[in-house]
Amino acid sequence: MKRRILNLLEKADKQENRRSIIIYGMKGTGKTYSVLDYVKANYEEYLYIDAVHDDAFNMALNGYLDDNNDVAVVEFLSTFFKLDPEYLVNIPIILDEPPLFMLEKCMFDGYNSILKLYIITVSGIKAERFTKVLKAEDSTFRMYPMDFGEFLTALDKEWYDEVITGHIQSKRKIPDMIHEEMMDLFGLYESLGGMPEVINEYIMSGAADNIRRRQQMTKDAIIYRTILDCPIDAVRNRIQNIWDAMEAVLLKDNRKFMYSAVRDGATRREYAPVIDHLIDLGVLIRVTETGEDGFRLYSGDIGLYEKKSPIVIRESLIIQNIISSGTDVHYWESGKGASVSIIADIRGKQTPVELKVSGKSNLRSVKSYMNENGIEKYISLQDENVKETGSGPVVPVYACHLIGSIKM
Repeated sequence: MKRRILNLLEKADKQENRRSIIIYGMKGTGKTYSVLDYVKANYEEYLYIDAVHDDAFNMALNGYLDDNNDVAVVEFLSTFFKLDPEYLVNIPIILDEPPLFMLEKCMFDGYNSILKLYIITVSGIKAERFTKVLKAEDSTFRMYPMDFGEFLTALDKEWYDEVITGHIQSKRKIPDMIHEEMMDLFGLYESLGGMPEVINEYIMSGAADNIRRRQQMTKDAIIYRTILDCPIDAVRNRIQNIWDAMEAVLLKDNRKFMYSAVRDGATRREYAPVIDHLIDLGVLIRVTETGEDGFRLYSGDIGLYEKKSPIVIRESLIIQNIISSGTDVHYWESGKGASVSIIADIRGKQTPVELKVSGKSNLRSVKSYMNENGIEKYISLQDENVKETGSGPVVPVYACHLIGSIKM
């Protein structure tokens, strides 16, 4: 499956003196697949190291670090793989989940501009540490589940995304036949979610009969590995509790996360580290309240939810698509019961989004936010075609991944 990350990898790879590229994001989003896809297409030879599952590599690395004071990544790799050091500096080296102690032992010092490194990790914190050491601030990328544009590409309908993009940016009505087909495909996307293995199963089978089973397997695998790999006992034991509470809160009218949803007497001190850990791994997305300390939690992908509430799925999907495009999202609540779930930071302006789901609209709350904050225009996301109004554009829901590029 062609992912948008491939364009970013190519751009970073072509930069003068750029040697290190770092990719991070939730398990199952296709990080390793995409890096290998790019490297295989652009290099004749490469070295891939699975630092999670290669026991021989890890044993040798630990022994090497125990026996040597002056550590160097090139020396170790050339010894372990029996490769000439000069060969290593001329091929891409893919390190999948390298341990942090490689940084702590200064193994990369002096090699950030010599080795062509691709670092793959789940953890955003880990990615940040490698980014700093390898001076890769402009070549560190987060991978999310597939947005709707990538979903169209996976279905060999990439040209549709180009049509949608052109019409959204020019605010022209999309041809009715295409609009109707896009609504159908967006409904399919809502049922599948954005995890590549789920979408691939649908493509391979041509039917959605077993999709719920695949989604459940994907969710169980992610939660299981997240619990298993967590190094902190107190956090590990509470991961499932937070996951269950997150979805329970989203099913309520007030979706602000409360620690009491975990259990009576639960405290921030107990569960904030668990939430931070799940957010770091991309399992959860945190959306903060404008001007307040409140927050809402959403699943990293809609296909991982247990209960398929239309409102929760639609809201989560749109937030996920907006954030993955690089646009920040917040929410707003008034003291009088008004609530806007999506406030998109578009070119520095906190733009409210009217979201219609199952015939229901939050327009009254949107206008309350606009009056309180002196905002003149809003975006209306709904099932209708593109239309410009005096209050802002009407945008079809299937263009949610393009919200950050809309000119108000």
